Amino acid sequence: MHPLCHHELSCDTSTEKDVVMWWMDRNYNSSLLPSAKQLGRDWEKWMDAAPEGLQVMKFIHEPKKLLQELTDLVQGEASQVLALLKWHGSGQGSWSDFPVYESITEQLLLSYDPRLIVQVISSSELTPCQLEGSARLLSSWNFAMKYPGGLTLVSDPIRMVLLTHVQYTKDEEKLDRANCALRRKLRTQKGSLSSSSSSRDALTQPLLRSRTRPQPPLRTVRGRSRIV
Repeated sequence: MHPLCHHELSCDTSTEKDVVMWWMDRNYNSSLLPSAKQLGRDWEKWMDAAPEGLQVMKFIHEPKKLLQELTDLVQGEASQVLALLKWHGSGQGSWSDFPVYESITEQLLLSYDPRLIVQVISSSELTPCQLEGSARLLSSWNFAMKYPGGLTLVSDPIRMVLLTHVQYTKDEEKLDRANCALRRKLRTQKGSLSSSSSSRDALTQPLLRSRTRPQPPLRTVRGRSRIV
């Protein structure tokens, strides 16, 4: 079974040509098309970053089941978020044009209370991949749409940590997105936050300043789907 096969491909007969056509069908700019071998390397890198023991291929089209398996494998919601941030920060390139499978990590992260996500980002010593995943998530269209007031939870010191990290990438598209999201003035938005799950309690702990020093990250990429 080819690791990049999707609904439209026969998983038993997929070739490198099939993978190339699959990628082209999902990306507007065909000039960005990488080689089939590069697609395979990107997939392996992404899979290697997944939480150990997670049956990604079994539930790759069933995010809710994948989330349930994650909660069984990784104890504690904070640890689950950290594992997902690492995975989310291990994509193949930009935050705008990327393989559709990379949207899975964002879907899983958006199932957690935004107060938990921000608290974890603020109080943990993050690795470069986790910094990348954090900046990518908080700068995303889906985060802004699901949690319109979510960025008001992020303290100025944490914003600067993430912005400094993105600057190290020297990726103008990432920097534009991060600047748009994280340099915006803090605003209070009444009634804009709601928990994504009634089972997740709202966190009231004060946000702590991250002790992480920004480091050059891995390259990464976009998706606008969510768990329904």
